[in-house]
Amino acid sequence: MGMRTTMTPRILTAFVLISILLYYMLRALMIEEMSIYLVERRRNDMILLSTDNVVVHMSSFYVFIQEENYLNLTADDYINGVKRLEKSSPWKTKTQQYVLNRLSKINKLKESVDSGTYTPDKTIDFKYNEKGRIRLIKALTPNDVVLQHTISDTALLPTIKKYIIYDTGSGLKHRGLSFTRKRFEKHLREFSKIYKNGYALIIDFSKYFDNIQHEKFITEINTLFNDEQLTNLIRRICTQYESDVSYTDDEDIINK
Repeated sequence: MGMRTTMTPRILTAFVLISILLYYMLRALMIEEMSIYLVERRRNDMILLSTDNVVVHMSSFYVFIQEENYLNLTADDYINGVKRLEKSSPWKTKTQQYVLNRLSKINKLKESVDSGTYTPDKTIDFKYNEKGRIRLIKALTPNDVVLQHTISDTALLPTIKKYIIYDTGSGLKHRGLSFTRKRFEKHLREFSKIYKNGYALIIDFSKYFDNIQHEKFITEINTLFNDEQLTNLIRRICTQYESDVSYTDDEDIINK
């Protein structure tokens, strides 16, 4: 006479949890050791973004070995860009709306960047009175801010950082005012050992990025990275900084 065994709820729960754990362990090992990614076969179908460097297509997909490129931006990279946006302007209504809808927003943004169809939004232009001087501000939309943070942190900075002088304290992690102040004090002490008198020259470049020669900048980017997709994206972004309108007497400049 055979014996029938039944699984108690606790045993069944433990079995399910162990199965799920083993599945994710094997999946992680496969991705790490084989360096493969799942990508879409047809662009017209919906894409689900994950946060583990894998893009899963809902209808059909195939496996391929990822080629190295600087614009291999993952969902995690865009999420970090959203965090940078939220940290810089958490009080703004547009920022709050973007953060609330970040998954759908970065899904569309990633798809447009990957397909090469990304186009910067029209800037939000407004006048600002700064110490009695009227300035025209060209503010980016949250979508463009997220993208610029993302490509700067993920694609550009890791390569360009080695060419930046050590004393640069702007825009670099673990640096800033405190770092710059200490470096300035060090240079002053070294200067005083050699010279008795001297002076400090303070220069402020108004709308620096607007005023540099963009074609030369793009040429340098292309030489440094040799990535056509990244170069084309930078070229599109530069269209937002075509001319310096920070100081002007033309009251109708916004409409031009």
